[in-house]
Amino acid sequence: GINAEYMGRNADCDMPLAQWLLTQLLLIVGTICTLVASRSHRSRRFFRNLTQYLLLFWSFLGILWIVRSSSCDHTLYRFTVVYLAINLTLLLLLVIQGYAALAMIHFLVNNGYLTPQNGATQQDLDAVPIVDFSPTLFSEGENDVGLPPNECPICCEVFSLLHPIKHTRCCHYFHAHCLDEWMRISNVCPLCRSEPSTGNPSRVTPAASFSVEPHSPLTSYQSLHPQEDLP
Repeated sequence: GINAEYMGRNADCDMPLAQWLLTQLLLIVGTICTLVASRSHRSRRFFRNLTQYLLLFWSFLGILWIVRSSSCDHTLYRFTVVYLAINLTLLLLLVIQGYAALAMIHFLVNNGYLTPQNGATQQDLDAVPIVDFSPTLFSEGENDVGLPPNECPICCEVFSLLHPIKHTRCCHYFHAHCLDEWMRISNVCPLCRSEPSTGNPSRVTPAASFSVEPHSPLTSYQSLHPQEDLP
């Protein structure tokens, strides 16, 4: 039908657009066949990915041939241009939709719409006071017994004048931005399970939060398995 007619007219085209259309059709059929195939078969997954990559490469090759074509049958050339324009428009819409979805998730997270129920409110965040940095507040060595270490227990970076410091009601120090991000997820002190804004024992259930000790080898394990009871 249409492909046979274009194949006959290919002699009037300086680029093999008719063969490109026929191969494009075969690749589309092959992609559909591999998409409906069972995913449990490893070889079928391989061929599905292969046909998708070939289809993408063949589309860009068609664009190159269209750009480089200088003398071609008007009907064949116009049909190929329209087909490629539709393909590129659909691809562009998919990209825009992906960016829009990411922007929506970013907006919902930053504005607290996706904040877990155990996360702190803005009032809780504001209730934790910010203190001025002073080297006398923190220990600089083994001789400074009773003073907290001079680093944030969350990010493990040293305290300085560059970043604001928050002092919780349970007497722990953190970078302000580190503690805020932590509290938005779980309104408990990372070190003692108390509520940072009040110092009272946390009302959050143990399954929804966990405490850690700074530099503890259990930190990474607990973050991955917060619901397990540790000895």
